[in-house]
Amino acid sequence: MKTSNKRNLGALKTDPSGLSLGETFKGIWFFLAEDRGRFVRGWFILVVMYLYDLVPAFVLGLSIDFFTEWNKGESLAPFYYYAIFLGLSWSLVSVVRLHYKNKLAKIAIRAKSRSRVLCFDRLLNFSLAWHANENTGNKVQRIVSGGESVRELVRTIYNEGLRVFTRIGSVVIIISFLDLTLALVLAIFSAIFLSLELYFNRQIIALNDSYNLANEGSAGMLNEGTGNMLSIKALGAETNIQKRVVVGEEVARDVQLKRADIKARKWMSFQILTGLFMGGYLLLLGRGFVLDIFTIGSIAIFFTYFEEVRGACIMMTDITSEVVESRSAFSRMMTLFKDVPKVRSGTKTFPKRSDIKLTNAHFSYASGQNGIREINLKVGHQEILGIAGLSGSGKSTLTKVLMGLYEISEGKFEIGGEDYYDIKRENVSANMSVVLQETELFNFSLRDNITLMRDVSSKVLERAIQISQLESVVERLPEGLDAQIGERGYMLSGGERQRLGIARAICKDPKIIVLDEATSSLDSKTEKKITDGLLNEFGGKKTFIVIAHRLSTLKNADRVVVFHGGTIVEEGTFAELSRKEGSHFAEMYKIQTEKKKHVVS
Repeated sequence: MKTSNKRNLGALKTDPSGLSLGETFKGIWFFLAEDRGRFVRGWFILVVMYLYDLVPAFVLGLSIDFFTEWNKGESLAPFYYYAIFLGLSWSLVSVVRLHYKNKLAKIAIRAKSRSRVLCFDRLLNFSLAWHANENTGNKVQRIVSGGESVRELVRTIYNEGLRVFTRIGSVVIIISFLDLTLALVLAIFSAIFLSLELYFNRQIIALNDSYNLANEGSAGMLNEGTGNMLSIKALGAETNIQKRVVVGEEVARDVQLKRADIKARKWMSFQILTGLFMGGYLLLLGRGFVLDIFTIGSIAIFFTYFEEVRGACIMMTDITSEVVESRSAFSRMMTLFKDVPKVRSGTKTFPKRSDIKLTNAHFSYASGQNGIREINLKVGHQEILGIAGLSGSGKSTLTKVLMGLYEISEGKFEIGGEDYYDIKRENVSANMSVVLQETELFNFSLRDNITLMRDVSSKVLERAIQISQLESVVERLPEGLDAQIGERGYMLSGGERQRLGIARAICKDPKIIVLDEATSSLDSKTEKKITDGLLNEFGGKKTFIVIAHRLSTLKNADRVVVFHGGTIVEEGTFAELSRKEGSHFAEMYKIQTEKKKHVVS
């Protein structure tokens, strides 16, 4: 499936409150992609096939007139011809129509799948700051509902929608050649019906947008609740979380009830309109028969055609209800195609040297809070740099800047002498790896979680497992590397998750490895084994940036920088900083050392 970012929606408006019908069709056209030609051909063939719907009524009228004038003993050949023609033509048209409807149904399914893939591709390209402001359940609901709306809208265009307008238009045109008054009555009936539809749908559209927002919020709350069940039960938060879910569902329910009331009033209006016009139309047919203008067969044809138009109008109201709901979901999905902050990507390849340089770098959060400020930092090629600091000092923010998840607002960021933002994003991802304090895991096998489904040789995988001290975990699991570790890796402890994250980074074999509190959940013995393994294997071969709260982790660093208040306040070797009286580093190290002595005693 093609997911090229070169395709774009041009000037398509993506505000859910203002997505017009024309803009909706433009969006659908975008998702049809390479199926557009096949869709148009199938659509035109179905137009011809739907015109056939008028033929049976016409043949019935001819048959009625034939029998009205037929006398016993006369030939029935004309009637036989009518019957044979109707039987054969019905069968042929049905086969052709179903064949092309099946083709177009497959196109609709592909369009739905394409929309979901492209939406997920958009999510991957959004900045971490954007994701931080979006609820996970909300995003999932938008993509799932939006993808389904693409399929429904495509189906409507070639199926019910096409049939409705073909039927109404062809009936009015044909009858206008036979009786202009009847054609005018049908045209007025259809116009009033459509006007009522538009009047009520304006109200329904507004409620649908409100419902989708409420539903996304409710789905988000359900997702958060089900995803954090351990914390809810452990902390006894069932009642409070349940209240939040109830409130969200009540909002969605109230909007649905209002929508149901409007739909009920709409249907009452339609039935009254239909009754009045049906009676008037029948009076005109009766008058025509009395004046010898119409035959009995003509009356049957004309009344059947009225029923065709009435049925099409009823179908139209069903369609518009579906389209209104689908458009609302589609509009919510299309907000993902707005010009939102994205992770920047350049055109240059990753440089050979992996030295890093930040010059007067600043980053602030959307709230206005400073993340890091006036950062001047050099990391040598294949150097081991340690970073220390209290919680909230800016260490983890720096990690996200280094990985390109946050973009500096001021200053300069270079790798190997090249501007970081001029390097291709995929090259950066391939040559840099980060192990976070909280390693995010998938409901995959242990092997797939380590390799992230990349092709990794068994030798590299075994070495990664050995260095990260994961051997005991592999042995403990019944199916070893092929064992499923559950949603978010619930089968593993915090320390085991961190070890898996380290193995993941080793398998990736990047030039730069960032360890952000990557061993905080490990005991000192295991941490030392992993550190020694990393240094023995990669020391002097890769650039390491080690961020640690446990300062003893930084003893093997070539150099240590200390963060405080979002900026660098100290720099030196571990030995220099730990002996420097009154320094931030010395104070932190002293506190940790005393705590350790106290625990031992």
